[in-house]
Amino acid sequence: MDGSGLAGAGMIMTHKIASGLLDYEAVSDRIVMARLKCQSNNLTILSVYAPIRDAPDHLKDKFYADLRLTLNKIPRKDILMIGGDFNARIKRLDETKRF
Repeated sequence: MDGSGLAGAGMIMTHKIASGLLDYEAVSDRIVMARLKCQSNNLTILSVYAPIRDAPDHLKDKFYADLRLTLNKIPRKDILMIGGDFNARIKRLDETKRF
C-alpha cells in the first residue's frame, strides 16, 4: 500500500472549500481524512471504504485498527463527518425459509 488513497476511498472538493484545508491524509487505500478550517470549530471528514464481510479477517482487522487510530488523532473540538461504503451485504431470503 503506497498511501495514495487511489484504490478505494477518496474526496472531491471545490477550490473554495479546499482553500480552508488544514490537513489531508490518505491513511490507507480505504481511509482518507481531510480537516477543514471553519468559523467556530474545525471540520474533519473521513471517507471510508470498508472490506466486505467475506473478506479475510486480517483485512477487516487492519481496516478497523486504522479507523480507530485515525479517529483517536482527531481533536475532540472538531465536528466529525464520516461517509463511505461500509459494505453491508444483503442476501435474498430463501423462499422456503420463513421467520
